[in-house]
Amino acid sequence: MTTIHRKAFAKINIGLNVLGKRLDGYHDVESVFVAIDLHDDITIEASTELQVNCFPVVTEFPQENLVYRAAESLRNHAGLTSESAKITVSKRIPINAGLGGGSSDAAATLLGLSDFWEIHTDLHDIACALGSDVPYFLTGGICCVTGRGEKVRPITMSDPALKRLNTWHILIVVPDVQISTATAYSTLGTIRTTPQIGLNEKFIQAIDNDKLWSKYFINDFEKTIFAEVPILSTIKDKLLSEGAFYASMTGSGSVIYGLYTSPATADNARKAFPTMETYICRPLTASLHA
Repeated sequence: MTTIHRKAFAKINIGLNVLGKRLDGYHDVESVFVAIDLHDDITIEASTELQVNCFPVVTEFPQENLVYRAAESLRNHAGLTSESAKITVSKRIPINAGLGGGSSDAAATLLGLSDFWEIHTDLHDIACALGSDVPYFLTGGICCVTGRGEKVRPITMSDPALKRLNTWHILIVVPDVQISTATAYSTLGTIRTTPQIGLNEKFIQAIDNDKLWSKYFINDFEKTIFAEVPILSTIKDKLLSEGAFYASMTGSGSVIYGLYTSPATADNARKAFPTMETYICRPLTASLHA
């Protein structure tokens, strides 16, 4: 059987509005997700048993890895309990950083195993059961994400808007801090009670007007997390002072990113963080798995 290789791309959040807590224990959210070219690599090969090898290791036991859970969920859903595969995850995306690495790995695994096992089924419900960000990574690109993450709507842009977005150079700054998503939600405090109007329209408007970004897009986690981890606020301020037209925490942290339209400015800003892990990334505007 053919070996399958897939890239599992990271994402950034452009704004993150947290609404009320749902009956299922999750929160309703609103955000614009933008895929970026930082990625993990997933390799699927024949094996006599279902196994997951992750480098570097991110869970104490392989069965706790979201990739293993994705494979097992798909196998059970399709009634193919005798099928197996060896899945190797080579990680580049920082963990517990708000970049969606684990969710992207899970989505890439679902898609890869669907080809590997020749399964033709809708993966959305399986993805939803695995985690809030997993449904988005089944398609990727630029999407407005709502609900608890299960409602994913691609944002359609004109050619000039896409051309403008493709000038972005995204400086990712990774401090030596890890923030648990569950802890972030538990300490969120005051949250929004009403949804934003036209989040996708605001995104399209902001593409043509740099001054609208900080007005339109706020990450609700910043208020509480910055108070607990002030270095994150310092990084954000530094990115802005180094020429970013917008800077924000992504997800529930801890990564802070800055948006630049000049590669030279982004590269120069990178030098302001000599002791931290940094990446300069580009946005991926099309579906990741078309």
